[in-house]
Amino acid sequence: YIDILHQNGKQLLDIINNIIDISYLEVNQLKVFNSTFSIAKLFLDLETLFKLEKSKLNKERLDINFINNVPKDYDLINSDEVKIKQVLINLLNNALKFTTNGFIRVSVSLTDSKLVFIVEDSGIGIPKEKQDVIFERFGQVENIYTRQFGGAGLGLPISKGIVELMNGEIKLVSAENKGSKFEFFIPIVKATDKAKNLLPVKGQYLWQGKKILVVEDVDVNASFFEELFEPTKATVTIRNNGMEAVELCKSGFTPDLILMDIQMPVLNGIDATRELRKFLKKIPIIAQTAYASNTDRETALSAGCNDYFSKPIDSDKLLDRIDRFLFASN
Repeated sequence: YIDILHQNGKQLLDIINNIIDISYLEVNQLKVFNSTFSIAKLFLDLETLFKLEKSKLNKERLDINFINNVPKDYDLINSDEVKIKQVLINLLNNALKFTTNGFIRVSVSLTDSKLVFIVEDSGIGIPKEKQDVIFERFGQVENIYTRQFGGAGLGLPISKGIVELMNGEIKLVSAENKGSKFEFFIPIVKATDKAKNLLPVKGQYLWQGKKILVVEDVDVNASFFEELFEPTKATVTIRNNGMEAVELCKSGFTPDLILMDIQMPVLNGIDATRELRKFLKKIPIIAQTAYASNTDRETALSAGCNDYFSKPIDSDKLLDRIDRFLFASN
């Protein structure tokens, strides 16, 4: 029952977020936020996610392959990782939904300073006369498969909007009962940072001597973080709102990392981060909130947060990300 609640809650949240994204696209309020990221890490994350999804759906006769053709020297790029990942997830979700057996193949290559992504499958395909419709809002191809698997028909219009927002282009080649091939490109710039500590860290986390400030107004959530960090041996300090966190740090307390809730009384996480950034320039601040839209993430990053997690928190990913921030200079 918990799994059912979780899956249906996630589906509802995805639909709500998609409607918000469509709304922001229509009024030109969706923004691009570039950062340095690893293409190899992006593909590794997606491969882990979708092989797990395949297993949950019991599609054992379906092969999912990820092919990275980008040279290692160009692995680090400057672009909007979140939006690229969102497009790929939308395309992969469609492929997984409509492909029972055969293959799903995802590839990336670099051509003339453009990242070219291809997502192709051996699924049910799309009739030629319906191919323009799927990029329209709520414009699903009406057949037995869409009625069986559901969906609001927003993933592809959002993907098209995001790609075009990033000065790219998306194309579709498909034939009914023969599969589909989506191809899109994004202009990119090679990053100069070193590809250090970008791949997942395995094993136990030991943060003895490190101080983590958790700013969280909900007692249950604060207790969760205390329990989560206890095996790491880090010293955890809890404050119930942004004002308390700012006053603590102004008094001379300097944490090694701050985990900042966004929605709080007295002083919210965004305003608290802006205040903290006036005198704590380099301390990593990770935002975490129950409101999981792309705009919330962009607002948090603009305020000075280094990263952003939406609730429910993925414990493994959070621990891994904190470990990277704590030991980034090593």
